[in-house]
Amino acid sequence: MSPNGFRFGRPVLSLAAVACVAALTVTTNPGPAYAATDQLALWLHPAGPVYRLVDPPAGCFPIRSGYTVVDNRLDTYVVAFQGDFCTGRSVRVEPGVPTQLDVVSHSVRVPR
Repeated sequence: MSPNGFRFGRPVLSLAAVACVAALTVTTNPGPAYAATDQLALWLHPAGPVYRLVDPPAGCFPIRSGYTVVDNRLDTYVVAFQGDFCTGRSVRVEPGVPTQLDVVSHSVRVPR
């Protein structure tokens, strides 16, 4: 105790504990809502089968059956390629609403 009767040790410890809890809360806070639906859907016909990539890593993904619609719900753009293995004519597709392509595409690149 100090000569005037105040304790200095406890308030400093309490402030340190509060700072630790605040730092832990900030680092564990989830990101934006759109990051939770990290998927890419591709299909050829409106009633046809849908090819989905969920949480895809960076790279090129061949889609042998082809696709003309891209529903990009990733947090980055993707590039649709007319040829296999990300070759040929390409179109950049931003995240957002489904995009109708003017040609059948057969591969897609996720850049990240």
